[in-house]
Amino acid sequence: MVEDKPISEDTEIIDSTKIGYCKYGSGPNSVLCICGAVGSYKKDWPSSLLKHFDPDLVTLVCIDPPGYGTSRPPDRVQEVNRCMKDAGYCLKLMEASFCIRSPWLFSLTERLEIIFKKLELIPFTVMGWSEGARTAIHVAGQGKKEKVTLKHIQHISSHLSSKNFL
Repeated sequence: MVEDKPISEDTEIIDSTKIGYCKYGSGPNSVLCICGAVGSYKKDWPSSLLKHFDPDLVTLVCIDPPGYGTSRPPDRVQEVNRCMKDAGYCLKLMEASFCIRSPWLFSLTERLEIIFKKLELIPFTVMGWSEGARTAIHVAGQGKKEKVTLKHIQHISSHLSSKNFL
């Protein structure tokens, strides 16, 4: 276990919604970790777990979906397509996280191009726990192979069809 590497915490505004996340490591292999229902990254992906990863090999980004953990207020809206909607926030966070803090200098497209080249958080592996595993499936489906290289899902109960993976 690595003790001396810090875990940074921050928020980003994505589609007018505050999204909280933490980042650990600076390695070449990017991994997005998604918490389960009524969870948070602090509960489902605690620092004691993250520090078992080699920070020189991986960059772990743990997200709190809208309405959970540090992505409040507002509280979670429980709707049928919430995991599909959360996938969009996840992809945008991995594309634009740690964004240039002077957004008025660049268009969104220019900022994303700069971030892609600078951070290289894409492609990434996505891991989901419980409801986060359902979101991970949508992230993989929406992100396609050029963005999401591996999927790891844990404790999922969901109906899947071939259209989820096309």
